[in-house]
Amino acid sequence: MAAISDSVTIARELYKAAVKVGVKQDVLDAIKQYGSTLVSLDQTIKSNFETYREISTTKKQLLPQGWLAAELELTSDAKLQFRGATGSFKDEIAQKKTDGSLSANDLRTCLERILKDVCAALEVKLAFRYNDENERRMSGELIIELRSTLKKKSPGTLAEPVFSCLETCNLITTTGSHDSGPILSSGDIAVAYEYVLNLDKLFFCSKCRRYVSVDQYVSHERKIFCGCGSVHVEWRD
Repeated sequence: MAAISDSVTIARELYKAAVKVGVKQDVLDAIKQYGSTLVSLDQTIKSNFETYREISTTKKQLLPQGWLAAELELTSDAKLQFRGATGSFKDEIAQKKTDGSLSANDLRTCLERILKDVCAALEVKLAFRYNDENERRMSGELIIELRSTLKKKSPGTLAEPVFSCLETCNLITTTGSHDSGPILSSGDIAVAYEYVLNLDKLFFCSKCRRYVSVDQYVSHERKIFCGCGSVHVEWRD
């Protein structure tokens, strides 16, 4: 949109039409071009709209207090939705498993998110990629590099039975999520679901809801812990 004032005008019309989400240009670009500030924009929005919400493509570290930052993602049926945290997504997957609507694509997405969170927490080394390409890594690549890191740092963890099943899980979720792929049975989905859960349980703490991390390394125990210390894995220097 042309300017912040225009954004407010258009947003007011959207509000009158009972549309509760407005989309405007990048906040930082608007500030640079028109000399406004995040604080004044925040105040303007709050003074005009009680339930108005904004979507801005900017760095969440620079947003005023009280603003929420979220990513948008494309669903399997080509719809846009807000991307939730991995924890809430796992809860959604569990609910779908309960009501029988869990799909291979759901499991593929969940596996990728868990692998990304684990790899980030363990500082798994991956090949360099530019910008959003870095976020498009597939489960196969993440599994290979996670295995490589665990072989050096935590061979006992790598020996856990779930790691002998990950390739099978990846195959099931990847092939089953394609339109041209095989139609998976409920048994296949159930098996893949258990693989994903077992991988997550190795590194995730249900109490503090954090993964074990190299940031929580205790040298004299040679272990890394979650935030509260309830879950740990062995870790070599």
